[in-house]
Amino acid sequence: NNANQSKSIGDHFRNLDLFVQIKNKLISSLQDFILDFNLNIIELELSNNQIEHISTKAFQSNLNMKILRLNLNKLHSLDKKLFNNLTNLIGLYINQNKLKKLEDNIFIDQKNLLELD
Repeated sequence: NNANQSKSIGDHFRNLDLFVQIKNKLISSLQDFILDFNLNIIELELSNNQIEHISTKAFQSNLNMKILRLNLNKLHSLDKKLFNNLTNLIGLYINQNKLKKLEDNIFIDQKNLLELD
């Protein structure tokens, strides 16, 4: 009987609109497709970690994300394609990092972006 099969924690959250908060956890990098366990993440809070690198495809599948908080980390640069699929993004917080310059047209696909800090 399939009804009694065990499910992973990701199965329980797969279809929920989620606010995910992972802060103060000493995370240093984000790999490709790291958030594929749930494609309905609406708001992602990764502030106050030690993030120095984010892989280009880390958020590739998270098309529904509206708010992304990456502030208070150690980012030196952001790949030009990092936000390509995040067309629903309305708030992006990257302040208090070690960013010196942003690539030209890095936010070209973010037509809905209302707040950038």
